[in-house]
Amino acid sequence: MHFCWILISIFLTSTSSFLLFFVFLSPSTATDSLDSTYHTTSLIELEGPYQIAKLITVKVQANQNKGSGILIQKYGNIYRVLTNAHVLTSGEPFQVQLFDGVSYTAYELKSVNWQGYDLAILEFRASKSYSLAVLGNSSKLTMNKSVFAAGFSSNSKELDFTSGKIMLITAKKIEGGYQIGYTNSIEQGMSGGPILSENGEVVGVNGMGAYPILNTAYRFEDGSFPKEAQLSLMRQFSWGIPINTVTQIGYKNYFFRKFNSK
Repeated sequence: MHFCWILISIFLTSTSSFLLFFVFLSPSTATDSLDSTYHTTSLIELEGPYQIAKLITVKVQANQNKGSGILIQKYGNIYRVLTNAHVLTSGEPFQVQLFDGVSYTAYELKSVNWQGYDLAILEFRASKSYSLAVLGNSSKLTMNKSVFAAGFSSNSKELDFTSGKIMLITAKKIEGGYQIGYTNSIEQGMSGGPILSENGEVVGVNGMGAYPILNTAYRFEDGSFPKEAQLSLMRQFSWGIPINTVTQIGYKNYFFRKFNSK
């Protein structure tokens, strides 16, 4: 209740601004304009990474498969969730559950050409207002940078939130679009969840935990493999897809209107 009171108070004292990240809209004031992640005042200025992760990370149920996703976009009463393609491999029906415990039937947006990367978009309809992620600039990530990883592991009802550091950024993409190696623990079910910077921006998408069974998981998209010493190092880390890969494809497919340009 205290958290809600703070947000409502901020809203009541800022009615002249429509740039608040956490927006409370009544049905009569909602428009059909596309809400993106471009905001000058956002949830980042109100909450830390953990609270942000709780609001933007969703559970994804794909038939018998369980995974996670990120609320990234809204158009009218249609929300879009970014996740991994491998989370959806078991097929429909798709369900997404948000931080308030409410579940919605979702459908895959199949019109996007992901170029073989391990990415997918789900859409669902909701009359309630939910917070959207702020997408950062993954090209500014550096070695030893602190990051947080969030998602819902298969055996947990609560959000898993782990801290760690970026240890590798590959020049070539691993098949699926993976380039960010980080020390955060990623459990089964956290695939599709966000990698967040210290200020709560989404800089990547979880997708591959450390020590996979097969070394072929590290094949580069050009068909080559890392050398033995590099492979041994790569196996120690979790791997994520840079958010810039998502935004670049978004521009090409026109399903995003604008992005942060930080």
